[in-house]
Amino acid sequence: MPATLFMVQNETDPRLLARLEYSPQSLIERHGSSLPIIAGQMAALRLPQSVLVVSNSGMKRLCLMICTLLSALTLAACANLTDIPPGTPLAQVVARFGPPTLQCTGRGGEPRVVWSQQPFGQYAWGATLDAQGNVQRIEPLLTDRHFSQLDDGQWTQAQVRCEFGPPAIVDTVGLPSNRQLVYSYRYRQDHVWNSLMFVFFDHDGTWVTRHHPGPDPLYEPREHFLAF
Repeated sequence: MPATLFMVQNETDPRLLARLEYSPQSLIERHGSSLPIIAGQMAALRLPQSVLVVSNSGMKRLCLMICTLLSALTLAACANLTDIPPGTPLAQVVARFGPPTLQCTGRGGEPRVVWSQQPFGQYAWGATLDAQGNVQRIEPLLTDRHFSQLDDGQWTQAQVRCEFGPPAIVDTVGLPSNRQLVYSYRYRQDHVWNSLMFVFFDHDGTWVTRHHPGPDPLYEPREHFLAF
């Protein structure tokens, strides 16, 4: 699969505004504008590599259109992935659903796999592997109940990624003297609300300090999020 799926240009400006890549580490970047660079699960739509020419105002409509398509794909994937019985060989799961987004070692030292729709979709699933490489119970990861695990002990960036998958957005907030790293996970809170879960790290990005949900501006009217 090619690394670059497609690019987005402004209709009045030939400069490249966005390059969308299929990569677990694909993050939202900014190129002198508020245009979000969305990446990752576009591959699920089987889009060919091409160049799309859109306006900044049309970018949000494009994002929402793709979100709608991904939601339809998610309904089937969610039901099927969570129906996989414990003890199923990982190879069989991969044959049906494709390779996991991430394979890593969990907080307890156990091998772990994550299938994620971040940064554009709102769902992710994960499971641990036994010594024979069989998946244990596959469960949805991006829920308030699962995020509550962050209240238990100390969490590093690597442990957060291994538990929940790669975040949709990586950003920093705060004054220059006290900057904090923030992971944002796009999810459907209570299966209803289009939300982001914000996971904050300390000033040097070592440990999680807090987390809380908030509305996802991708789904909010533009006038509610004015730039200052």
